[in-house]
Amino acid sequence: MKLYRSCGKDAKRAVLLFGGGLVGSAIADALERQGLWALETIRWDWIDSEQRQRQAAAFVDNLTACERIDVVWAAGTSGFPSIPEQMAQEAAHVAEVLDLTARLRQRASSAVFHLFSSLGGLFEGQSWIDNDSQPFVHRPYGDGKAKQEAMVRAMQPDVVARIYRPSSVYGYTPRGRRGLFSAIIASILTSRPAVIFGSPHTIRDYVLAADIGDFVAQELGREAIGERVHIVASGKPTSLIEAIGIIEDELGRRYYGRFDKAPHNTLDMTVRVSALPPDLRRTSLRFGISLVHQSMMRNLILKSNEA
Repeated sequence: MKLYRSCGKDAKRAVLLFGGGLVGSAIADALERQGLWALETIRWDWIDSEQRQRQAAAFVDNLTACERIDVVWAAGTSGFPSIPEQMAQEAAHVAEVLDLTARLRQRASSAVFHLFSSLGGLFEGQSWIDNDSQPFVHRPYGDGKAKQEAMVRAMQPDVVARIYRPSSVYGYTPRGRRGLFSAIIASILTSRPAVIFGSPHTIRDYVLAADIGDFVAQELGREAIGERVHIVASGKPTSLIEAIGIIEDELGRRYYGRFDKAPHNTLDMTVRVSALPPDLRRTSLRFGISLVHQSMMRNLILKSNEA
């Protein structure tokens, strides 16, 4: 967990960030670029529940009074193939953090809980999703995300809800799981064929993690009143074969691999531009893939220099 305290003589804000993967790292990078926050990293034991309870109690006791506390949940290890037991475990972790937020609320004038849900989990198979579209889940992953959203909404009005529904997130961080595009780039760079689960003609909406990070950093500065649900996407439908073509152009090399439709992860999902927040930056896929490639190459260079 990362704790950010607002800097300066009149520091009255605190942000708790759970999650060190692609989205969590992007949020952390955005906050650190602002130069408005002092960072403290706090060890959080996800294995030992009793230890977590002790950590939570000590944290609440030691945190000084704030005008506002924001808790960002961008953690969890679930994904499309997750089974009900995995989603139940993740829901239990969200419930613990919500309980922590409720206790912290007693030390602050206001508290906001920012939950990262999943557009794909809730709207899999739907086209031209907008703010009037209704979720229709196809698998335990979507059902679990819907339940997490309900848990956060149940905290209103004492804890204000901010819910983010990202589409297919891409980017690169050496600390997180390798995503689809970074896996394809790694496959090309190492000349090792990779298996892609899905159809080459599946159409999705891809959003750059850095755009999400910047948007959340902006949202943390907005007034803590009323529930908000944000669809975080690019608004551009892209087939997987088109995305692979962009990666091949970027690297100047062909991708050799195969597609596996066994998990049935082949349904389309697209988003209307009108459903997106007006101040969400939407980096083009071509430029975003170039940024991912550059980040991966920098990491390779750093590793080679350390060897």
